Amino acid sequence: MSFSGQIKLERHAMHELDAVNKNTYEKSNVVDIYAQRNKLQPPERKIFRILKPKLSTMKMLDIGIGAGRTTSYFAPLVKEYTGVDYSKSMIDYCKKRFKSNSNYKFEIADSRSLKLFEDKYYDFVLFSFNGMDFILPEEREMAFKEMERVCKSNGTICFSSHNLLSVGRAHIYWRNPKSILAGLQPLMNKEKINTIATNDIVIRDGGEGINNNLKICYINPSIQLKYLKDKGYYDIKMFNLNGFEIANLRKVCKCTDPWLYYLYKIR
Repeated sequence: MSFSGQIKLERHAMHELDAVNKNTYEKSNVVDIYAQRNKLQPPERKIFRILKPKLSTMKMLDIGIGAGRTTSYFAPLVKEYTGVDYSKSMIDYCKKRFKSNSNYKFEIADSRSLKLFEDKYYDFVLFSFNGMDFILPEEREMAFKEMERVCKSNGTICFSSHNLLSVGRAHIYWRNPKSILAGLQPLMNKEKINTIATNDIVIRDGGEGINNNLKICYINPSIQLKYLKDKGYYDIKMFNLNGFEIANLRKVCKCTDPWLYYLYKIR
């Protein structure tokens, strides 16, 4: 199972969506907003507690770090810390914020191409706060392959993703259709929307208080879980926004939290 083919967009439209997201995270006011976020979310705290006994032995790659929200918690405890973001503005901010910690490394890097980093180097790879959802469905698998490539055998990977079950089908929409290129107009008709929903992954406008024109992917968690299992990953855990583990598929299918955290190991 792969994510390619879930949504087919014109090539120029794909670049448009990607540019909207990336340009947003380069803006100074967005950096300022992220700089005010300094706490771990409940599922992150739970995962932090699970991993804490082993953190001192782990080399960690922290993807999509923004202004360093997760850095301040994980970096002091791990054996080696590297934080990356595809936003130069975010990385510049982190370098200034943590300039007294010369052992922390910060690099501009895209989750879809982590070519700066060696194969099987990191013990723990984190892609938090739904960073996975700001890249296109067609390229989502690229990020998973890259995280697997840089992670050691029996290493741990964690990411979060928006939950399609939190969005009623009647509310799957583009908030600002006038801003969408002609290649996206077919998405506005009801038949296409239902097809997208059936395929268990959608793109919709959002922004979490930053920019309502951000393009965000939402995925059915049972489909995301199936993908992880089909890839042969193991010890897979899912956590809701209260930090509680979702222990079985029945509960997964009923969970309507806005986003979920996934924790797993690779072989």
